[in-house]
Amino acid sequence: MPTYEYKCKDHGHIFEVEQKMSDPPLTTCEICGAEVERLIGMPTIFVKDSANSSYKKDFRSDIHKYEAACEGAFGATQKD
Repeated sequence: MPTYEYKCKDHGHIFEVEQKMSDPPLTTCEICGAEVERLIGMPTIFVKDSANSSYKKDFRSDIHKYEAACEGAFGATQKD
């Protein structure tokens, strides 16, 4: 099931939700109830790892996230 990121328009809370692709997007923040927008994120990529026979690797944590630097421009944020 896909994981979607949402951002609160009022307070900037960012949270993830597992939803079916057929489910409608969320409209309210899980934390404060304000309006939210769905963010564009990197998908989970499945690869075979011969070391431990794991077929799932989430590369999203290895990539910078991008946030709006100003209207119409995006810049990379610091990786944790």
